[in-house]
Amino acid sequence: MPEDDFTQYLLTQCMSIEEEDILQIQTETGAVQILLQAVYKRYPLIIYGNLTKNSFYMMTYENFTAKSCPSTGTVDDLIEHGTLSMHPDDRERWNAMFCRENQLKLYREGIQEFHMVTRQLGDDGVYRKVETSNYFVKCPATEDVLIISLCNNFADGEEG
Repeated sequence: MPEDDFTQYLLTQCMSIEEEDILQIQTETGAVQILLQAVYKRYPLIIYGNLTKNSFYMMTYENFTAKSCPSTGTVDDLIEHGTLSMHPDDRERWNAMFCRENQLKLYREGIQEFHMVTRQLGDDGVYRKVETSNYFVKCPATEDVLIISLCNNFADGEEG
């Protein structure tokens, strides 16, 4: 068969192959990875905490105001560390809201999330507004009270 005839035959006889949409064939794990990429881009500091067991670990920590935050430990120590970097006028309000006892109380009252904007001192000596959003989450394997903290710093700042 001549090459031109063969090519024409292939063009007329081939079935069209539909491109699959990656989002339609995505596994649940793959979809979660895509979601996490978007969340990581939005929030430079993400912390998972177990209020019942007084523990936390840092999920991501990039381009935040200060680089000296512990990556694991107790929630109580994390709140104390955060207090030290707060503007003096924000410290009392921060401690009252984020202390572990208050968070457990909010959870028992049915609150699902809470947010606060404070001023935090960066490594460069500049206070920046930081929004901390805490979400209570339920793990089917335990009765522990879990929390995810999403923190975002804003560009404007004032000298310390």
